[in-house]
Amino acid sequence: LDAAGIAHDLGAIDDMPLSFRSMARYNIENMAGAALTALLMDMPVTVIAQTLACFGSGHDDNPGRLQSWQFADVQVFMDYAHNPEGMQGFLAIARAFSGSGRLAVLLGQAGNREDADIRKLAASVAAFQPDLAVLKDMAGYERGREVGEVPGLLRDELMRCGMPDAAIRVCLDEVQAVRSILAWAQAGDVLALPVHGLKERTAVQNLLDAMQAQGWRSGQALPDLPPVPETPVDA
Repeated sequence: LDAAGIAHDLGAIDDMPLSFRSMARYNIENMAGAALTALLMDMPVTVIAQTLACFGSGHDDNPGRLQSWQFADVQVFMDYAHNPEGMQGFLAIARAFSGSGRLAVLLGQAGNREDADIRKLAASVAAFQPDLAVLKDMAGYERGREVGEVPGLLRDELMRCGMPDAAIRVCLDEVQAVRSILAWAQAGDVLALPVHGLKERTAVQNLLDAMQAQGWRSGQALPDLPPVPETPVDA
């Protein structure tokens, strides 16, 4: 970090959890901006460096934003990616980690988008040639659309972009869609899971944490967890 002509060594970017081995370029840009802001607020350089060295290593550090779980033979990413640009950045990281393994993507969109915007999101996914795309509704975000209408548009565009029908599934419930992807996974696969509902993100994180605690491997049964209570309206 260079401020007022003074260079400060904040550590190797590869070692910063949020950089994902320097693959998350947008996170690196965000970290640089945050570090400069903290320095201008007279935050000690040692504190800035220590924060960059550990922030992002815990699943609760940045909920819904490029969270990751490394299982014995499967890598899982969860993010809030909900527009073409965000999805492209998210899947670029997932694809970089996939190596020779397969890539699966969870895909959905809020109903108050134009048809063209929904199709553009699907096209951004198709460009990464995933081996599986599971299409979902976003409960509470249908916003005037019929149940299954948005997944129908997404499916049509994925197929128009060349994805085979066999690589596309529809599972409207977000949590069940995630479970279906986990059940599909094989050794070496990378799973990219944009989960949007607050209750659903909590349920998926609880599931992945439980799987990690039990040393889950692909092909093993998934744990059954109690449903997450609805958030009170006035909370």
